[in-house]
Amino acid sequence: MRAVIPRTISALRVCLALLNIPRLENFTTLAMLVLAIPGTCRRGVGRRCSPCRGCTAVSAIQHRTVTLRMLASNGLITRVHHLNCASFRPAPRSLMVTHVLAIEHQHGVVLVDSGLGNADVIRPMARLGITVRPLRPALLESETAVAQLAILGFEASDVSDVVATHLDYDHIGGASDFPNATIHTTAAEMEAAVGRRSVRERIRYRPDHVAALRQVTTYGVAPSGVLGLDSHQLDAAGAIHLVPMPGHTRGHAAVAIRDPRRGWLLHAGDSAMHRNAILLGRNRTPWPLRAAEGALAMQRDRVARNHRTLSEVHSRGHRVFCSHDLRQYEALSNE
Repeated sequence: MRAVIPRTISALRVCLALLNIPRLENFTTLAMLVLAIPGTCRRGVGRRCSPCRGCTAVSAIQHRTVTLRMLASNGLITRVHHLNCASFRPAPRSLMVTHVLAIEHQHGVVLVDSGLGNADVIRPMARLGITVRPLRPALLESETAVAQLAILGFEASDVSDVVATHLDYDHIGGASDFPNATIHTTAAEMEAAVGRRSVRERIRYRPDHVAALRQVTTYGVAPSGVLGLDSHQLDAAGAIHLVPMPGHTRGHAAVAIRDPRRGWLLHAGDSAMHRNAILLGRNRTPWPLRAAEGALAMQRDRVARNHRTLSEVHSRGHRVFCSHDLRQYEALSNE
């Protein structure tokens, strides 16, 4: 029993902190979160208010959304770099990474997710919310995508596109460091982030992050396919695909990349929280992460289905990995 209590506390920390609940001690807030009562604002869960400055900024993003067909013409993929763009320590012996891909082309770079950005490191409470503290983020400038790309010899202007698995703060915060890049996401995800119709969506999408997305391409029904999955082909060569995989969020997606060295990679984003969900099935995922995964999911009935899909792709010999698994990240980054 003594061993169970710390794990329970860690699970609650992950659930509550990632959902960014303003008052951890307020159980009414948690009940409202589960019920997803509409008509509330990020500045006070459970209180109705007129649109605040942050809410208004997010609403305005719909007028800046543009329609583009594909990624910029950067030529062929030459290499895929694996970066950790935000570390978290929700428990003393645990380390969560934020696995970002920098897809190097002949004439530029495409990112898959962007982790936390410079502004998040400098002003974490304002940008991420006070309840990021239980996750114990490292908040290192050296972990930002823009800093790591500089070490690889690239400037921020070399990043033409950011393909987002979803728009949670730990996946899209760094996009503001690449103001010239076009963001690619599903229409359902952008609609959820802009509309923030439910309590969960008001909590998880940070207004400063969403308002910074000035050029956005969204995708609806998937017209093509890759790895046996419905997808949107994003480049002329057919080497990058956005694969709708709702569950964690309404518009969540995985991203398939044809790496010239490794073959097909599938970045699952937060469709899985641990490698065991991909390799062994949901029941073998450590239970604190299972609890967090269920609490964070917008469509809980799809979580197990997504795990089965990822396992099937893995069983066919393709590399499948999720965003926050340290061991998967280290294996790929050290190859």
